[in-house]
Amino acid sequence: MTAGRIDAGHAGSPVIRSMRAIPVAGYDSMLLNLSGAHAPLFTRNLALLADSAGHTGVGEAPGGEAIRMVLEEAEPLIAGRAIADLHAILEEMRRRFSHRDRRGRGQETFDSRVAVHAIAAVECALFDLLGQYLQVPVSALLGEGRQRTQVPALGYLFFIGDRSKTNLPYRSSPAEGDEWLRLRDEEALTAEAVLRLA
Repeated sequence: MTAGRIDAGHAGSPVIRSMRAIPVAGYDSMLLNLSGAHAPLFTRNLALLADSAGHTGVGEAPGGEAIRMVLEEAEPLIAGRAIADLHAILEEMRRRFSHRDRRGRGQETFDSRVAVHAIAAVECALFDLLGQYLQVPVSALLGEGRQRTQVPALGYLFFIGDRSKTNLPYRSSPAEGDEWLRLRDEEALTAEAVLRLA
């Protein structure tokens, strides 16, 4: 199947009308990790797919211009295709962009590959569209299917460094009236301090 043509076996499936890559930015506390600290400003890339049924599927990937460019370059491979053709779309992306991951994961704690992140964002958006079309949650389409109807809590905590030890513009809200909005930016290097965040 070529881009822009619908496989006859998927004729009833909605067709992807457009794809947009949208970089977004965030502002954060001095969250610590194995490489030091998160930067005060960070970016993510969103992949938005709109289909002929009026639905929008969303996926996301790490930020950066290289990943955004792969998402933009993938748009002609995706637009005009049936959402049910998701595996063929992803395989075509792998063939077209895998050379950009030749260096591998890198030495950092994060995965520095490019194509694998862009493909994952598109995969998530495609499953989002497919789930909407079939009227099932995405979890029903993955692995062994839906395993539970609710999750009590999902979250994790960070140690937070002392932002005054750097001149980087980390978020700070010392005058914030809401305790959480103030506390989430304050140093938390002890178990007691991290428990306060919880």
